[in-house]
Amino acid sequence: MRPPIFKLEPPIKYSETTLATNEHLLEIPNLAPKEWVSLHTMWPQWPQNVLYVRSDHGHAEPIPFMLQRVAPRWYAALLAFAIGVDGVASDASRDDRPARPGEVWPFAIVPGAGLVRMRYPGRGRLWMGAAAVSVFLLQANAIVPAELQFYGSFGGLPPPRPRGAALIPLALGLVVWLASLLDTQQKLRLEQNADARYATATALSPGTDPTRRVR
Repeated sequence: MRPPIFKLEPPIKYSETTLATNEHLLEIPNLAPKEWVSLHTMWPQWPQNVLYVRSDHGHAEPIPFMLQRVAPRWYAALLAFAIGVDGVASDASRDDRPARPGEVWPFAIVPGAGLVRMRYPGRGRLWMGAAAVSVFLLQANAIVPAELQFYGSFGGLPPPRPRGAALIPLALGLVVWLASLLDTQQKLRLEQNADARYATATALSPGTDPTRRVR
């Protein structure tokens, strides 16, 4: 059967023919004595076997190979995004002024980052750690390349995962995020009260009625 997607590496001229037996034949005109070529295929289902690899000098020498699952490493990208947001929030927290809502809520998209912005690094990163655990549990239930290779050696596929294995970490992550938002809101109220006291102290001038602010 012809692979849906395939290529020869390094690129080289070839011809292809589909036989009556539904086998697909690739022919390479010639190779130098020490020249080599590898065949890369991609299948939406279990890949077909590559058979009868030979030349005028005999069969090709087999080499070990490992099947690879092509999938986006979304959890690595998510981790990099969280680390970046944490770094920006940590830099912004150096401001001595009390944080305002518009300076906090954009960071709260990452659990705990809003708290880091308000100079609560330990508390904020505790929420980040809890969210990281839920992400780890989610990706831990995914099928890894080593498992795919193990079942592939017997000509099969890994058994499907139960839906609960993914729903539980997702629910845990949602609970952690919502709880971190509530914690951020509580700490932000303290910041707003501090901001009001800061504005009052800076608006008052010596020798005036302390109950009046300079406008």
